[in-house]
Amino acid sequence: MKGKKMKATAILTKVKWNKGQLENGQAYDYTRVTVQMPIYDNSANEFGVDMLECEYGTADQHVELMHLKGKLPCDIECDMQQSMRRGKPVTIIANIKPINVKSTS
Repeated sequence: MKGKKMKATAILTKVKWNKGQLENGQAYDYTRVTVQMPIYDNSANEFGVDMLECEYGTADQHVELMHLKGKLPCDIECDMQQSMRRGKPVTIIANIKPINVKSTS
């Protein structure tokens, strides 16, 4: 990750990955994670939590998170960074460290 990173805590709720090519020839290759984040405390018109889909890396990088299969949702500490892709904001997440992971038994 380049640019300014911030440490964050969140609840990891989903990991998904895909790799392939669209009919128009455009390739795609990603791992994305969905995290639950609290709504900003000073928000005038909402409160609670919301879901945020973040970029984690290429499809091959999902294996780094496979040890969490069957253990989601779980609390995590991570690095987050805001960036732009094709003129739209995107959140990049890295260095996911699970905390308080539930047992699969």
